This record gives sequence, structure tokens and C-alpha cells, in this order.
Amino acid sequence: MKQEKKTDNFLPYERVSLVFVLLMCVFHLLYFDEAGLSGLSAAKRASFYILGCGYPAMIALLTVFSLCTGTMHVKALWTRLRQCSAAVWLMLGYLLFTLISALVSPYGSEAWLGSSRYEGAVTIAIYVVDFFLVAAFAKPGRLPVYVLGVSMILQCTICILQIHGGNPLGLYRGTQSFAALDGFYVGTIGNVGFLGGLFCMVIPIFLGYMLRSKEPWRFALALPLLICLYVLFRIFVLAAFVGLGAGLALALPFVLRLPKKGLAIWFGVLGGLGLCALVFLWAVDSGDGFLHELHELLHGRAEPTFGTGRFNIWQQVLSRIPQRLWFGYGPDTMKLVGLTPFSRYDEELGRTVYASIDAAHNEYLNVLFHQGIFALAAYLGALGVLLRRFVKRARSSAAAAILGAAVLCYMIQALFWISQLIVAPFFWLCLGLLAADGRTDPPEKAIKKGRG
Repeated sequence: MKQEKKTDNFLPYERVSLVFVLLMCVFHLLYFDEAGLSGLSAAKRASFYILGCGYPAMIALLTVFSLCTGTMHVKALWTRLRQCSAAVWLMLGYLLFTLISALVSPYGSEAWLGSSRYEGAVTIAIYVVDFFLVAAFAKPGRLPVYVLGVSMILQCTICILQIHGGNPLGLYRGTQSFAALDGFYVGTIGNVGFLGGLFCMVIPIFLGYMLRSKEPWRFALALPLLICLYVLFRIFVLAAFVGLGAGLALALPFVLRLPKKGLAIWFGVLGGLGLCALVFLWAVDSGDGFLHELHELLHGRAEPTFGTGRFNIWQQVLSRIPQRLWFGYGPDTMKLVGLTPFSRYDEELGRTVYASIDAAHNEYLNVLFHQGIFALAAYLGALGVLLRRFVKRARSSAAAAILGAAVLCYMIQALFWISQLIVAPFFWLCLGLLAADGRTDPPEKAIKKGRG
């Protein structure tokens, strides 16, 4: 009876957390303003700041009210917070080092607000605080999955209409169109790279839920799954394909709950196929494109143009890191450091593309450059703890299996892409819900009850 009373005390917190997750899946995902694509980043920043700051504000008000009315005791609240996994405390360490980085940054306020991608220390603080509260008070459940499915159907419908020459919602202005913008901008997400990062999370969620849930309605998620796959193949973001391919190859045996012998066979076959692929790529040169670049890398030859210019970016970023190794240059200040802009000839576009460098195109290298080695160690430590939780709990907990697969796929594509508050908040939500799984509920209970 005592445990039941404790759970009831936190039910309002769970409901507030559920509302926050649902609003992120609908409002932030689909929101845009009258400026169309040109104002999309600013619109997403506004929606995220409203929701991301509103959530902790509501939790704070709820706590004050509960303490004043005697429905909550400080000891009970502290006990709940202490149940958080080591990943939560490591992420708080990541936030601490990020704030120190901003304080000692040579770029002042730019490190707090962000110089180009709105990912200054303020945005990162909101990420971590929301992650902390979700981990402490939310419960993985079925309702957000179905709501996310409906939102992705709407998102992908907009994308498909744009891909086929339409302009629903008037997001394109003047002579803009999907074709005129070289296929780089689509939907209410904008940049196809960000949309690819989102697919790396939602596709494993839909697939994993259908594989692990026992609900008769679970196969309705096949519709958003298929429509997401169709759009992904049309926009063809290579980083997303790598993230999904490698991530699902590593995660599916845990989602499917293979026995130890099955895991050994799966990873043995996977390792064998990987080795055969490496031998083939070493021996055969396709002549151009991504496979040619892999062939050259296996022979120890690397060009700055490889990876659509990423090798050039990585080389420049790595050359600057030793100068401010401990605390970096300050969050989202790469644009101000003065890295040399790069150019490359794009055969598909038939022209030379010029671009300034304001992100490392590798989220982990980006953290090292901007916030320093201590922040990176805390961040990677937290991710490692959560992946370990995924592996240990995947057999007994559907929520851990599904969320762990989504996190792993996103982490792999993050090796080749950038973080921005258009899509990154969904990654932090997945991290928070994964950290929350198993906090109080027995295995599989949360996903069957359907509470936030």
C-alpha cells in the first residue's frame, strides 16, 4: 500500500510529462510560420523554447503546489530523483562543462545563444533539463507512439506532395520548389539531412513496436513506417541509410529477443559479411562515388573532398582542437573561429558548391570542438550507460528495446551529420524515456498500460 501511495503522488508529474511528449510529437514536429522555409529554423526555435521551457516550469509549479498542500514531501521527491540512472548524472556533468565552456569562451554571448544553429549553452541546458525531468517522471507508453505515427503521416504527406511538384501550406515562396532547391529542403523539417536524422528514430520505433507489442492495432503503424521509408528513398540521405542499416543490424537481435546462441550466430554472420564487404571494397574500385572513396580509404589514400567535403571539415576542426582542448571554443561558435570555407564540384548539380564551416558534421567531434574533452567524456559516458541499459533490458522490456534501437540508429548517423534544435529534441526525448524505463515499473508494464 505504501508503494501505491507513492506512485499516486507522482501521477500528476507523469501526466504533465505525457502532455510534453505529445506536444513535441505534434506541435514542434509540424510547426511552421508564414515565412515558409526561410523562417523555419526560427519558427522551430520558438516552438522548442516554448515547450522546452514550459515543461520544467510546469513541473516546478506542480512541485511548489504539492509541497504547500502536503500531497508531496521533499524526502519522497528526493528519493524519486535518486532513482535516476548514472546516465542522468553524467548528462548533468555534460551540462556543467558546457556552461563552463560558455563562461570561458572568447566569443561572449554568442556561446550562450549560438552564432549560427541556435545551439548555444542556453539550448543545450534546455535539452539536458528536459532529459532529466523526462527520465525522472515520464513513463514510456503506447499513446505517444500512435500520435507520432499520425504526425509522421502528415509530415510525409506534405513531403510527397512537394516532391511531386506541389506546394502544400505555401512553404515554398516565389520560384522555390523541391526541384528548384535541388531536393535539399522538404516538409516542415526543411533540410533533408535533418529529416533523415528524424527517420533514424521514428522508423525503428514503428518497426520495434510492431515486433514487440501484442496489441491488435500495432500493425496500423505499418502505414507511417512505409510512408517514411518511401520519403527516405526519395530524398536519399546517405547518413540516414548508414544509421538505419548499421543501427538495425546491431539492434534487431535484441529487439527480437534472440537467445545467446542466436546472438552469437547473428553477430558472427554480420561480422563475416562485414569482412567480405571490406575485402571486396579493397579489391574492387567502382571508379567514383561513395564506394570509390571507401576503396581509397582502405588503401590509405584520403582526399579532402571525400564524404562530400567532410574530410576537409574534419581535418580543419581537428587541427584547431588542441588550442582549446579542455573547454573548447564555446557552444555553437565554429562559424566565428575562421575555418577556411571549402568548395567542391557537385556532379549531380553540375556546379561548384561553396560553403562556410559552422559545424563539424560529426556530433561527437562537434562537442569536442565546442565544449571540450570533459564535456565529450561525460556525454559519451551517458550514452554508453544508456546503451548498456538497452542491451541488458531489451529482452524483458519492450520500451527499452524500441527506444534503444532508435537511439543507436541516431547515434550512428550522428557520426556524419549535425545537431540542431529542429530534430535534436526528439533524440533527447528518446534518451530520457530510455533512462526512465524500468525506474519503477516491472518489465513490459509501461508499454501495455499506455501511460505517457
